[in-house]
Amino acid sequence: MGAALLMAASTSADPVLGQNAEDSVRVILDEIQVSAIASGPVRYVELRSPQHVGGGDLAAALSGELGLFVYRRNPGGPATPRIRGWDGSQVAVVLEGVRLIEPQSGQVDLSMIPAAFLERARLVRSTATDQGAMGGQVDMTLLQASDGLMVRLAGGGGAFGARHGAVVLGGDRRRAGVTLGLHASRAPESWPLAENRRRIGAGRERQSAVATLNWRTGTARWTISHLSSHADTALPGPANGRPLRASQEDRLGVTALGASGVRERTLWRAQAVWQTSGATFRDADANLDRSSQTSRASLTATFGRERWDLQGGVDTQYLKGGPETETGGFVDISTRQPTSRLVIFAGLRQEVRTARYRAVPRVSVSTRGSGLLVSVSAGRSVRHPTFVERYWQPGGNPDLRPEVGYTVDAGLESRLGALVLKTTAFAAWLDNRIVWQPSLVMSGLQVWTPTNVGRARSTGLEWRALWAGNRVAVGIDGSYTRATDRSDSRSASFGHQLRYVPRTVIAVPVRWAVGAVELSASARYTGHRPIASDGSFEEPPYTELDLALRTTRRLAQADATLSIMLHNALDIPFETVRLYPMPGRHLTLHLNIDLSS
Repeated sequence: MGAALLMAASTSADPVLGQNAEDSVRVILDEIQVSAIASGPVRYVELRSPQHVGGGDLAAALSGELGLFVYRRNPGGPATPRIRGWDGSQVAVVLEGVRLIEPQSGQVDLSMIPAAFLERARLVRSTATDQGAMGGQVDMTLLQASDGLMVRLAGGGGAFGARHGAVVLGGDRRRAGVTLGLHASRAPESWPLAENRRRIGAGRERQSAVATLNWRTGTARWTISHLSSHADTALPGPANGRPLRASQEDRLGVTALGASGVRERTLWRAQAVWQTSGATFRDADANLDRSSQTSRASLTATFGRERWDLQGGVDTQYLKGGPETETGGFVDISTRQPTSRLVIFAGLRQEVRTARYRAVPRVSVSTRGSGLLVSVSAGRSVRHPTFVERYWQPGGNPDLRPEVGYTVDAGLESRLGALVLKTTAFAAWLDNRIVWQPSLVMSGLQVWTPTNVGRARSTGLEWRALWAGNRVAVGIDGSYTRATDRSDSRSASFGHQLRYVPRTVIAVPVRWAVGAVELSASARYTGHRPIASDGSFEEPPYTELDLALRTTRRLAQADATLSIMLHNALDIPFETVRLYPMPGRHLTLHLNIDLSS
């Protein structure tokens, strides 16, 4: 699976109706920024300049700084976010206000989105958004030249042959602007393990490109853009077996044309998007070479005023060589009713796909007083089966029903000087859960087939604290999740934690500025993760500690930032996925040069 994208009609450049500057509470922890907007339906945590943290890896930056659990087998390999116990198919990945769609697997790979192309990334843990995802969403904004010339160069490398490089050029003058970017990276292919063993054949190479052109005519803003990503990933298999000679090639591109503006106090947006994704699996030992290709076209329009928004859209997607083309559409209407202390937000999204209608309501109520913000939200979500689940051969099930879920959460948030505290309790239920199960076709031959037999429940608690002084900043972001199988009380898996869902995830970033030098530490604790559905086997918890030294110098007309990072400083052996060990302690260097005027 691959992911790449580019959006049109940048929402960050448009006016936001119904939002006042005094409604926001902001605390900056270097790149981390928390914003609680009283007039909006959700709160979020924001990571600014993600190219400066995580070694230029977006998934690593979100994991280390914001406490997001990322499911990945190898460093630099495919990475899918998991929030509140739900996998990547229930997490929306959004760029410039548009959700990325991966019709084959339903899960967008964060590692295919270069951090060098991004201005910021937001993490939203809530279902009360217009995307309606059970876990929440990752929301990203692309770099753009604001006024004048933008020239940014980035590069780095380190142990085990890892390296990356990027260049982003842009210019904005009067009524037009352009942005161009290229990125290439290589993930480690081999690294030492305990007992004189070595992990081999786990490399990955990735190339990405982006181009954006925007211009203004009267009160309207137009954007045309394209982004493509390509990755070759080695698939060596589990570490306890003979290395496989298998690989996967992922491709995805997005072209978008959009327009936005304001007319008579009405904000309007229109956008047409064309997405393609493809994958090729090769196995030299099995003499296997299989490819698939999907395409998706969508058209959306949005109209908004101070207290309401109306959005509608249509789309069509198909699998090359597949039995049918899927078409669908939606209408979404939402309203805001703010007062001096109380904000009520309600929305209803009506979806239709393959002649099936689904209503997706959401509501949020928040009130504030004496420095305390109290919020409650609830929503319904619908996830339609993917092409893989419906048409995979052998085993696909074209009669699958959509997964339907319900989520409710309640939160408290307070600011005490430079300290921001927040805690949220949540509960969610998912019906028609799609589960792959083996069936005996003939003696010694099993075929895995997806069916709507699953039901799951997720409850938990999330907490966040950020404090920023003059030279020192400390944060803590954690969650406890109890996500259990509720499908069949007679099953051995009933009541047990879902596979690869950690109960506890905690991230603690610390920054200390000494003159022109910044020292930082990022500790991440990941708790037990069941690997058997009946809870009989679990992966042990582990703690990652990354240390970094960063300094910025003015050289002639450029700002040069050098980062030295020590990953896994405690040299603790760990596996996010069983039998896929990660590297031990190692060093990387990163250099960013900004020549922008």
